[in-house]
Amino acid sequence: MSGFFCWNLELFSAEPQRIFQGLDKGRPCFLYVHFENQIDDKNELSSYRVHVSTSYEHDGQGLGQVILEFTPEGEGKMLKWAHPNTEEFLLVQLKQPQTTLEDPNAFRIKWLHAGHFHDNICSELKKVN
Repeated sequence: MSGFFCWNLELFSAEPQRIFQGLDKGRPCFLYVHFENQIDDKNELSSYRVHVSTSYEHDGQGLGQVILEFTPEGEGKMLKWAHPNTEEFLLVQLKQPQTTLEDPNAFRIKWLHAGHFHDNICSELKKVN
């Protein structure tokens, strides 16, 4: 991915700011962090948004870039995106409670491809850039 796009009159790069690499059944998998923002000045978990994508795709189909938010029940350890009309989701578990996506432990992704779902877990995430 390359290029730039505009979000709330701010220019962002589509290139990831941070990359985390993990393993899925012994194979490398990646979580790409594109950009983060607070939607208000309170600096609370409920106002944090992070735009991410993953290395999971097949024949050009995957989730693409999605926006993760902290889950209320996750106590600062879980960020989630869920498609409103399908069973697709991305759930990121952090190593310890945090206020941003700085130290993820693992993620689970369920995504639709050609009429069937793929369900994957990428664990042992480590920052690579």
